[in-house]
Amino acid sequence: MKFYVYSNSADSNLYSLTDNDQGENLPPDTPKQGATWTYFKSFESGLEARIGISLEDETEAETAIKNQGYYLHPRERLLKAAP
Repeated sequence: MKFYVYSNSADSNLYSLTDNDQGENLPPDTPKQGATWTYFKSFESGLEARIGISLEDETEAETAIKNQGYYLHPRERLLKAAP
């Protein structure tokens, strides 16, 4: 499956994956009011998705996309800001 990845304008670590490059099946509500989904990139292999956005299980993403049209993926930060 080819994944089309969109990032959230209010949270750069929140991604929505779809199987549609037109952005028709994106989540209707975003966590913050006024936030939008912006096209980020596309992946054709699970390895690219693991490296690009830290997607652990592409099978789970494929199932969610088939059922609801999108998969929300919050990427966890590897490093935190220094105090």
